[in-house]
Amino acid sequence: MLTATFDTSALKTLSVGTRRTMETGIARAVRIGLKEGAEYARKNHTHHRQTGRLTSPKELRGELRSANASGAWGYLTNYTPYGAYIEYGTKAHDIRPKRAKALRFMVGHHAIVGGEIVFAKRVRHPGTDPMPFMGPASEYAGTVIVREIEDYTFSMIAKLWD
Repeated sequence: MLTATFDTSALKTLSVGTRRTMETGIARAVRIGLKEGAEYARKNHTHHRQTGRLTSPKELRGELRSANASGAWGYLTNYTPYGAYIEYGTKAHDIRPKRAKALRFMVGHHAIVGGEIVFAKRVRHPGTDPMPFMGPASEYAGTVIVREIEDYTFSMIAKLWD
């Protein structure tokens, strides 16, 4: 009878280290991806009337929500009340005054140039075209996450096994 004995303690240590490295590496990759995704949205949006609020770090940010043995996830979010209208556009719609009896607006460029002040009970807005900036930023964040896992996490695991 032939008996063989194997010491698997080193294999167990390596497998635990690999799991921990994957957990921390994925959390790191998601955190970096969300941060870079938010930056991508800030730099690549096409909305021209800028108050700065749409892309401010307070209103546009990536948030890591959970990181554990199951994985990591988060949100790339724009908290402005009008962000979705810019992202997806709007259909034609009526605008009515909320508190006054009529809307007051300028027709033409300015009163100085010859514009005319007009009052109306409603105005038909033609709608706006979509100007996506969060969708492309989410896709970019996904590519950053993959890059970080491939470049950093896998290289750290390779060092464990060398």
